[in-house]
Amino acid sequence: MIIGVDIGGTSIRAGLIKNGKIIKKCKKVSCMDVGKKCFIGNLLGCIEAVYDKRVKTIGVGCPGPANYQTGKLINPPNLRPLWGVNIKNIIKRRYKVKVEMNNDANCAALAEAKNRKEKDFVVLTLGTGIGCGVILGGKLYRGKGNASELGHMIIDKEKDLEDLASGTAITNKAKRRLRKKLLASELVKRCTNDAGARRIIKESAEYLGIGLANIANIFDPEVIVLTGGIKEAGSYYLSIAKEKMKEYCLLNSKVVWSKVKDAGIIGAGCLVE
Repeated sequence: MIIGVDIGGTSIRAGLIKNGKIIKKCKKVSCMDVGKKCFIGNLLGCIEAVYDKRVKTIGVGCPGPANYQTGKLINPPNLRPLWGVNIKNIIKRRYKVKVEMNNDANCAALAEAKNRKEKDFVVLTLGTGIGCGVILGGKLYRGKGNASELGHMIIDKEKDLEDLASGTAITNKAKRRLRKKLLASELVKRCTNDAGARRIIKESAEYLGIGLANIANIFDPEVIVLTGGIKEAGSYYLSIAKEKMKEYCLLNSKVVWSKVKDAGIIGAGCLVE
């Protein structure tokens, strides 16, 4: 048995994995608006909720940049209160087990690799921020250790893809323009009768489409897989992104929503299999 932990800017999720399947899960908030102490308490509480004394290894997926060998976070934009915190040491001290750590989007890519026939593909995680994992020749591309931060490619007027198309960007636009805190999936439901919601979704999806075109032109992947909370926005959102992608894309790549459930947890488990 192993435990996979998926750390995000909004939530922490942990799962007890046996024979490649999650048999027990827990989810808690990341507490970025409260601070480091709350985060550490929820991280350990989440692991404790699924812990089994037979567990000998724990895999952790966490946004970067970070030194994933030592476990120390450097400056992940959506985990600002945790800059300089050593995630691996916190878990090791409590559970006295081997802990491996990698980028959360890389973990999602590893989970996809277990469930796809393609050997060259890119995974974009669309949530609080935008992360990316790249599989080339069936293997995870790491660069010097923090490769494929494609959420930070510049898209428009010095703003990056995360600034323009992440879940946070969409929610912030809704708050400013519609005076309501709405998720992408909630905005999509309002699109038929709400021009303001329709405009926010169109803008966000089109920015994503430009990012997808950049990825296709750089990597020429067999497929680009999208996952994360924005996945709930569904086919309407994706169709707008794909249409915009065509305007800038020299090399055609298939784009699909992921079908892997709990990819972050499963992928974190892959680190210690």
